[in-house]
Amino acid sequence: MRAAQEAADAVGAQVVLGDRPIEITLQRAWEQLLGLLAAGIFSPLPELDGAAIEALNSEGPVTSMFSEMGRRFPQLASALIHERDLYLAWSLKRSKAVNGTRAVVGVIGRGHLRGVVYALTTDPGSLRFRDLVGAKNTAEAKRQLARNVGRRIAWELAFGAATLAAISYFVGR
Repeated sequence: MRAAQEAADAVGAQVVLGDRPIEITLQRAWEQLLGLLAAGIFSPLPELDGAAIEALNSEGPVTSMFSEMGRRFPQLASALIHERDLYLAWSLKRSKAVNGTRAVVGVIGRGHLRGVVYALTTDPGSLRFRDLVGAKNTAEAKRQLARNVGRRIAWELAFGAATLAAISYFVGR
């Protein structure tokens, strides 16, 4: 925040908080994560080889982490990175239009820089708010999320109980 205020003061701009609400980001990530959780339970953990360690050292660690997440979990990367890049770009454009200023200073995280710049330079003006947050009714979306979380918890409790029973049965033999 301090860097944003200093950059804005240097050019006579105002600071506008333009990130997507965390509730929307978490909801979108949760929707994508459910399928990944089931697949991840049965996947072996990867070994870090010399090439992976060298990649972490040669690139910026944040850029490398974002790239790796995009390769391994494209659905999750979409919700956590790409959609937020678009939202941040939309927010910067909207801020410029609403404030009637010639320029807007945006201070964003390093991991979002490439995506936001790409969205700003390639968007023909068709970014719309409802496309970035979902067109659902907010109250209905919250009820749906609560139902989904409740179902997921019930399923996981049942699965956990069945697993515990199976382990107890086989250990007791």
